[in-house]
Amino acid sequence: MKNTQDNLTAGKILSLYLEELGQKSSLYTVKGYKRDIKYFFEWFSHIENPHPENITSIDLREYQSYLRSTKKQKPNSVNRKIKALKSFLKWCVEKNYAKRLPEFPPNIPQVQSSPKSLERAEVNRLLRELEKEGNLRDIALIRLMLSCGLRIAEAVSLRISDLEIRERSGKVTVRSGKGGKYREVPLPLEARKALIGWLEAHPGGEYLFPGKDGHITENAAWRVVKKYAYKAKIPDLTPHSLRHTCARNMIRAGVDLATVSSILGHSRLDTTAVYICPSFLDMEQALEKSEL
Repeated sequence: MKNTQDNLTAGKILSLYLEELGQKSSLYTVKGYKRDIKYFFEWFSHIENPHPENITSIDLREYQSYLRSTKKQKPNSVNRKIKALKSFLKWCVEKNYAKRLPEFPPNIPQVQSSPKSLERAEVNRLLRELEKEGNLRDIALIRLMLSCGLRIAEAVSLRISDLEIRERSGKVTVRSGKGGKYREVPLPLEARKALIGWLEAHPGGEYLFPGKDGHITENAAWRVVKKYAYKAKIPDLTPHSLRHTCARNMIRAGVDLATVSSILGHSRLDTTAVYICPSFLDMEQALEKSEL
């Protein structure tokens, strides 16, 4: 099959791929794939022009080895970079930007560990800074991720009509979660209180978190989280670690995996099962308690 796109540079092809990816994936995913693929381009450009047509299975094995041995990256980081590259190259073959898909090296086995979540003291510092600032919108936004486990893309795109709040219960309807999945998530007490406070001060419009052209962007929500992360001295806090914290707290409270999976919108139980794995702090405390 003849490549019909010989005149396009690797950078231009990547831009086209990311544009299409953005139509079905969150901004967070697109930014991550862009970063990981450009990282490979930078490495490969010292060998050859990083056009998809020039990439071979040998290059991919060498790149994986480079990440592991030279850059000392952890298995999950290496596997993530290879996964992004594989998605890009498969797309290139489908679009005739490359004639063949090279064979990829197998994933590096990794010790399963729990995703990054906040400890109780960190949560308290975060909530303290939110209360001191008194911004009702920010409190509601962070509560939806921390108390209900919503993804950042799900939270920012909510409409007021997606909320149902009663005196002793409530729910939020996620109409287009990851993979386009629909789900209903209960609203616990503190989340209901935060949302009621924000709704009383809401400036109007259909979106829960209105912005210039509809709702606020994911980037704007990221800036909100980073603002309070700085104030609370939690430098590695991200919107997704708020979701992880919600999941971790449910597991610690004895909630079964199937329920946690439904709340988070996971399609597979093994995705949720990662939260059963002990954190480093859990292991550290276990050894401290058991040491003779």
